[in-house]
Amino acid sequence: MFRLPFRLPRRWLALVWLGLVLAWASVPAASLAAPDQRLLILMYHYIRTGVPASDRLGQGLSVAPADLDAQLRVLVQRGYVSVTLDDLVAARQGETVLPPRAAVLTFDDGYADFYTAAWPILQRYGLSATIYIISGKLGQPGYLACDQLRELADAGVTVAAHSVTHPRLPALSDAALAREMRESRRQLEECLGQPVRHFAYPSGAYDDRVRAAAAEAGYLTATTTRYGVARPDLDPLTLPRLRVFGGISLSQFIGLVATAER
Repeated sequence: MFRLPFRLPRRWLALVWLGLVLAWASVPAASLAAPDQRLLILMYHYIRTGVPASDRLGQGLSVAPADLDAQLRVLVQRGYVSVTLDDLVAARQGETVLPPRAAVLTFDDGYADFYTAAWPILQRYGLSATIYIISGKLGQPGYLACDQLRELADAGVTVAAHSVTHPRLPALSDAALAREMRESRRQLEECLGQPVRHFAYPSGAYDDRVRAAAAEAGYLTATTTRYGVARPDLDPLTLPRLRVFGGISLSQFIGLVATAER
């Protein structure tokens, strides 16, 4: 046991002990998380084929179902475990420890092909996902409907917000910014009947003001398009991701995943 090289009066010892207790209680939650925990957050959009060659943007955002199947098979073979963003929050607070190879599979915008193409493949491999929904598109042609969202949420998919109209958030007024953040969450919670805790910045665009608006809207995490591997000790409202582009080879995908293993 550690002993002081001199004796202190009892009341001084009591004050020192109280100071130590208060200092421990004030340690930020992030510093309690194991520093070597890493989280692979992959970013997808469409899961589809048949995109015209003239649509360069659409091709880059579109992963073929067969390619997604091969990519998920690789993840499982490499020992990856599907976790949620709530797991990341719990790890940040020191309540749990992430598996050695943890992954969150995110799908942006809320396209209907998540339900028809991606979800059956995810289920085949026992993996879950987070879907970021543009709430103003809910139920429109090509997008997920509310009853599908409820079904997916009941099956363990994390439904998260992606604004109402997918604008460039830093360009908005304070009032418009708050509306995009809060109304998106409200609309999704009204559909689901459960809390919506997570957000993705449209096109990855954010600044300090946008980050503050996400915090004020009550989101626990927010993801960006910034390249990198997430950890519990990072700012939960500016989490990096690794984008999976359409048309990449399986070896390129393996190289992308290896980024999280170094």
